[in-house]
Amino acid sequence: MDLRVEHKYLVPERLRGALRATIAPFVRPDSHATPRHDDHGGMYPGYTVRSIYYDTSAFAHFFANEDGLAVRAKPRIRGYDAQTDGCVAFLEIKRRNGTVGGKARAPIPYGSVAAFLESGGAEDHVIASQAFPDAPANAGQFLYRLSRFALRPVVLVTYDREPYVGTIERSLRITFDTNIRSMQYPKLSDLYADHDGRPSLLGHFVLEVKHDARFGFPTWLRPFMGRHGLVRRALSKYYTCLTDQQMVHSYTKVRALALADS
Repeated sequence: MDLRVEHKYLVPERLRGALRATIAPFVRPDSHATPRHDDHGGMYPGYTVRSIYYDTSAFAHFFANEDGLAVRAKPRIRGYDAQTDGCVAFLEIKRRNGTVGGKARAPIPYGSVAAFLESGGAEDHVIASQAFPDAPANAGQFLYRLSRFALRPVVLVTYDREPYVGTIERSLRITFDTNIRSMQYPKLSDLYADHDGRPSLLGHFVLEVKHDARFGFPTWLRPFMGRHGLVRRALSKYYTCLTDQQMVHSYTKVRALALADS
């Protein structure tokens, strides 16, 4: 599993152009991105990220975020852009330990996901390759968590990502995530569905800066952050979307009463 230090910031949309200009000398577009038009007639590299998140009936993963637990893990099924013949989805477990994050991934044909979830058998469904040598084991861990903790799909989170990678600091990855929207209790067939969803963080985008510990946070980016008062924040799209959907409102009340009585 690839581990990186993660920094997240909530940035007003009006700063997008200035931030692009700031990072331009030090990054290049991610190779998976394709040219897109922004709202101002400009072009940017991008793709759409689609994730179905799983949680318990009592939203244990949501409350792990709310309580600020240092060690967390969230299973999700992720797809990109639009559904095509033979498109690939990813079984993922997103893990965090303090400021360090990473994910265990297993690529699988989207058309095989339902059969895998029903019968298991990672060797029969998961795509094995040199790029993902641990894919069968990761898929097994994904299925184990779903069964062990009785997890169910609770929300589909979709957003548009503008991704860059470092040209000198090769571990550096900078992404702008915008147009964040969500849908409650999705089916697997909803992963690539075009839906309006409930919007979150309107007028802003989530800036993520990821790097390994050896290089550290890019010094050339610090003046921009300080000049615009951008402060590192705990920003979970899963937590934000569930909060905006008010999906755990009643659980929050019950939990608060239980903690008060303990």
